[in-house]
Amino acid sequence: MVEYRSKFQFGDEVEDVITEFVGIITDIAFYKYGCTQCIVQPPAKDGEQKEHDSIDEPQLKIIKESEMKGRPKRNIDGIVKYKGKFGFGDKVEDKITGFIGVITAVNFNLNGIKQYLIQPPAKDGEQKESDFINEKQLKLLIKSGEPKPKPRNGGKRKHPKRK
Repeated sequence: MVEYRSKFQFGDEVEDVITEFVGIITDIAFYKYGCTQCIVQPPAKDGEQKEHDSIDEPQLKIIKESEMKGRPKRNIDGIVKYKGKFGFGDKVEDKITGFIGVITAVNFNLNGIKQYLIQPPAKDGEQKESDFINEKQLKLLIKSGEPKPKPRNGGKRKHPKRK
C-alpha cells in the first residue's frame, strides 16, 4: 500500500480564502509533482445542484471539520492518511480496455472510489490524453523504481552498418 497525506478529510466544510467559495470536500486528488487539490461541492440552492470546483489545498481553510463516520481520521498532527494500491510512476494497464500508461495522480472520493490518472506515452510526436481509471480495473506492469525488464531481441542477428 502507498500512503498519501492531506490536512483535509471528506466531509470537511471549507472556504476558498481567495474567492470565498464555500462547500464540502467530496474528493481529494494527489498529483505526482506535489499539487494536492480538493473537489469542493457547494450546497444546493433553490433545489438545484450547483457546480463543484477543484481548488488547491493551500487555498482552503476549514470552516467545520467532518463528522462523517467510517472515513480516514486526522492523526494527532492534524494529517489524514489515504492509502492506495499504486504509486506515482507505476506503469499500469487497464484490465478491461488494455490502455497502458504511467500513474501521474490519484483521486480518492468520499464513496471509497480510488481512481488513478494514467498518462500513456507520446506516439508519433503527439502527446496522448490521460484518463482516470478505477483502482480495481488496473494491473501493475512495472513498479516505479524497479529495474525495467531487459528487452528480448530474439537472439543474434545482423545489424545494419552505419556509413
